[in-house]
Amino acid sequence: MFPLLFVLNIDHCPKLELPCLPSLKNLYVRGCNNELLRSISGFCGLTTLTLYGGNEITSFPDGMLRNLTCLQNLVVYLPKLKELPIEPFGLVMEHLTIDDCNELESLPEQIWEGLQFLPTMKIEMFARRYSTPHHT
Repeated sequence: MFPLLFVLNIDHCPKLELPCLPSLKNLYVRGCNNELLRSISGFCGLTTLTLYGGNEITSFPDGMLRNLTCLQNLVVYLPKLKELPIEPFGLVMEHLTIDDCNELESLPEQIWEGLQFLPTMKIEMFARRYSTPHHT
């Protein structure tokens, strides 16, 4: 289905079930929920993922990022997010933006394992004090 679909914008479609979209490269989701996040894990060719305003999202589903081996850009605006997945980001991650995640307390050290190059990281609007891993 949709063999040439490269970009998909989803805006507040809580009951939407996504089919397999092997050609999808860019996905923007506004108003996401856990069911939709679980389906994203199957989009192995995804290079850009933007998640915005999922007020029920407190954590990512287990293994959600594991298969996203081509993911270069991750943008997260989830105000209720309390934790990031404790699994490494893909080796090709180039840009990470975490914004308006007021409940997020830390960035787990495991997410940085294997990252060879991360030229851009933006973290903004944390209401709580947060910590990043310390390297010597």
